[in-house]
Amino acid sequence: HGFPDDATVWSNQVVHFSALGYRCVTCTLPHYNDAHHSGTQWHALGYSNDEICDMICGLVKRVDPSGRGVVLVGHDFGSVYSFFLLMKYPELFKAFVTFDVGYIRGLLSREVSAGAAWTVFRYFLIYQGLLIFIWLCSLIPMLGKVITCPCRLVLKPASIYSYWHLQMDYWARCFAHLSGLSSVPDKFACRHEGSFTDFPGCPTLFIWGTKKPMMLHDKEWVHAMQKRAREDDGSRAHGLPCFHYPMKEQPAESNKLMQEFLLDVSSLQVGSPKSKRG
Repeated sequence: HGFPDDATVWSNQVVHFSALGYRCVTCTLPHYNDAHHSGTQWHALGYSNDEICDMICGLVKRVDPSGRGVVLVGHDFGSVYSFFLLMKYPELFKAFVTFDVGYIRGLLSREVSAGAAWTVFRYFLIYQGLLIFIWLCSLIPMLGKVITCPCRLVLKPASIYSYWHLQMDYWARCFAHLSGLSSVPDKFACRHEGSFTDFPGCPTLFIWGTKKPMMLHDKEWVHAMQKRAREDDGSRAHGLPCFHYPMKEQPAESNKLMQEFLLDVSSLQVGSPKSKRG
């Protein structure tokens, strides 16, 4: 899940696929709904991309200790973390389903270019910058109360750390590239470097809403998914007439697409030539 949601965003899918015999495991990310983590003390500044991925990896290993392969499903920022997970721990996942957020060059790869930088800055300017400002203010006791109180009905300021860490990670890499200072660390060392058209390496289903004012994916990557479908890789991409939440706005169609996808990849084994590319 992403901001400002929690694990309940998957309620329709859990009910549907549990009835079909699938084991469905959901998780709520730190600070997104403290009621789901009673007694847990989270770090006030949130967690880096790497730390979140390691948390989710620990959960995956607990629910699938035999390593038979998990189908990873993500939405919004959960999709971003899922892409990072597939880079860092590709052997754990049999297939991947991502809702409304696809591969975005620059954010997910080591690519540093004017085009990629403009895309990232546009996201920051239109949307993420305001959220980061609200989050930073929430960390200041007196100022935080004044600014964040009106926002709490619709926002969870403590959960906005995801945008901060993603932006800091990206612009640190841009600074290192432009300045020639190799000493500037990449906060997420495992980043995609190969051909983005072959990523992820496992069969992938991408479902996005076509009514949004701004798409959250690379069009060339979608074309690559559709080409992989023609090559019988199992991957595919579908746009649905909705906004940012296909699994909630179009639950029946989303579940149908997921069910067909899972049936197609059910015979694939983790690590087999057909289920892994590149």
